[in-house]
Amino acid sequence: LQGGPSGSKVKVCTFGKVQDAFFNFPNGVNLFLAPNGEITTTPPPTGFLLNIGHSMGAGAIFINFKDIINRR
Repeated sequence: LQGGPSGSKVKVCTFGKVQDAFFNFPNGVNLFLAPNGEITTTPPPTGFLLNIGHSMGAGAIFINFKDIINRR
């Protein structure tokens, strides 16, 4: 997983386990996509709600996108 400027090639994951020492979420918590594109444990209060998966403890997450919800 990585970010980059518009039009650049980046690595993505749409399903499965992703390991990265940067991940430090509590085990078993739901993960959401924040408005700025970051992964967070806090669902955004307005706008789009996208559950992207759950934490597997320090160093790992499991990506499993759920249906996106548009809260107006």
